[in-house]
Amino acid sequence: SPWVGGGLVQSPPSQGGGGRASGGDGEGDGFCLLGCAASLWVVPTAERSRPGGEPQDVAVAAQLAHLLLGAAVAWSPSLPFRWGDAFAPALGRWGGWLRPTLDEVTEGLPYLPSHGDGIEASASTADAAGGGAVELARRYQPCDPLRDRCWDSSSAPARRRSSVRVVTVGEHAMLGLDVASALRRAAPDGTAVLLTKFVGAVYLCDGLTGQVDGDSGDPCADDAAKDFMRAWIRGWREEGGEGALASTPMQEHADTLLQAVEHIHADDGDLYLCIDHAIFCWMLRNVASRPIKAPMLHVVGMTLLEYVPLLWRDPFLASFRSWVLDAAAGASPDIFCTYMEHITLQVFWQSGVIVEWVPSLGSAMWSGAVYQPPPTPELLVMRSAFWRLPAGIVVRSLLTHLAEPHVTLHWMESFTHGSLSASAYRASWTTWEQQSRCTMALHMPQEISQIKLRDFYAMGVPIAAPSAAWALRMLRDMYRMWGQLHPEYRHRLHDCGPLGGERDCLPESVRRDTSTWPFGDPYVDLDRDPSGKLSFWYALADVERYPYILRFDSLAELWELVHQQVEEGASLSELMRRYFQDVVVANSLRFYRRALRSLVLK
Repeated sequence: SPWVGGGLVQSPPSQGGGGRASGGDGEGDGFCLLGCAASLWVVPTAERSRPGGEPQDVAVAAQLAHLLLGAAVAWSPSLPFRWGDAFAPALGRWGGWLRPTLDEVTEGLPYLPSHGDGIEASASTADAAGGGAVELARRYQPCDPLRDRCWDSSSAPARRRSSVRVVTVGEHAMLGLDVASALRRAAPDGTAVLLTKFVGAVYLCDGLTGQVDGDSGDPCADDAAKDFMRAWIRGWREEGGEGALASTPMQEHADTLLQAVEHIHADDGDLYLCIDHAIFCWMLRNVASRPIKAPMLHVVGMTLLEYVPLLWRDPFLASFRSWVLDAAAGASPDIFCTYMEHITLQVFWQSGVIVEWVPSLGSAMWSGAVYQPPPTPELLVMRSAFWRLPAGIVVRSLLTHLAEPHVTLHWMESFTHGSLSASAYRASWTTWEQQSRCTMALHMPQEISQIKLRDFYAMGVPIAAPSAAWALRMLRDMYRMWGQLHPEYRHRLHDCGPLGGERDCLPESVRRDTSTWPFGDPYVDLDRDPSGKLSFWYALADVERYPYILRFDSLAELWELVHQQVEEGASLSELMRRYFQDVVVANSLRFYRRALRSLVLK
């Protein structure tokens, strides 16, 4: 088709009365939704029956037709055509026609090159696996902080203390601010939680402006700790953890980090918040020649072994296991948790210890911003690496064409290649109040757990996300390159011998326990693992776990949702904010209140 070329959807020239001209004069780059959809529908149907037809061209055209219409091509001659309820002429109101099944939608399309068996159905797979990953997670953390009342605080009185100086360690500035803000809210009356320093906060540092107590300077200004963090991340990414990082003795790296902490006067905190990556506080506590001894609260994220050099993985996991066991026994003044549900299962599989999942609340909640819908439809497209990939470029072109002139689009800047490539996002930083002024937010997931979704949820902004079938297609592309479930982190502690202890090795009981897990280890190799594995773990995704998330199966349905929220968005927003405050916020604050009592107010 001349409309599709070079990975971009091109506008066809206006022909006669067909199509809609964006310039308003009937000429130029007109775009005819129905004509385009009809072409994409007829061409693959005809091509499939033509001898010598190219299967890949047919598949691409069929995928675009489904993207626009939510319609299924019936590859089997014995099956009649069945249309999705988002077929364009009906705009989501095609009454009486049967919706296609997931198998019919994906039959014959080469989404899984090594299997050729289409995309898996998340619900049916989860049922077959005995309840899915959510039920598996409850085995290790019975209280569900998205459903139950968890972490009831101790009735023992807290020690009176006028202030607690908190130092945050980690690259993710906004996550550090979020956890520190939760500690401030959870602190008992008369105790001020002072956020004094951010060590190595190179990612989204603009959001820290005015947030550091006693420091009104530029939070993104270079310092020794940021220099160390950038050099470490760059070395880990460029060398794969096998170059200079791994060849230099561990203690030398740890002492360099400690010197950077001392240089910015962050070595005298009462409490250290260790954000996302455990390796940096691990070096400060367990490896440096003069270790920091103040209590630490570890909030693990992404994956446990991210930024850990390959040659360090075994000693790191052994030390990490001993560290967590000591903390649980009261021998170490630390508490470990994670803000991503899947991390609890990954850490147990890797090291045999349990770190509890405590949902993050998002820095947007602490700003006080709430949903402020405009009078006309406005769609905010949330940041996602998807928009930088070929499929995202096609969808962005379609969205832009469909929006004009009825829906205003706001695009958050997106990036790939990790946090150090986020300069474009820094340049486009806007306040939470500005981002709350939209009709609806569009979330195209690049991971199963993302902080920004909880930011918009906390503000009560209606969120639309693709249905499981579409989301799994996107994540299949992502997890071939990077991600929280990527197999590059599939490394676990060595087994304990028959005569050895169990402090720095993996007990046989853990091996037996995890051997019963559906699909085995909690990582996904899409070209080798069973086709149902990704959908099994997708059950832990934010968009699957949080209620009131809107779903769409096509762009026609997405457009209907945008217009629907003009009338209904305020009511949905109230439901979202009430649930978030009454359940998620309440549980998280109970955890942080207990952590403060245990670490610094005992």
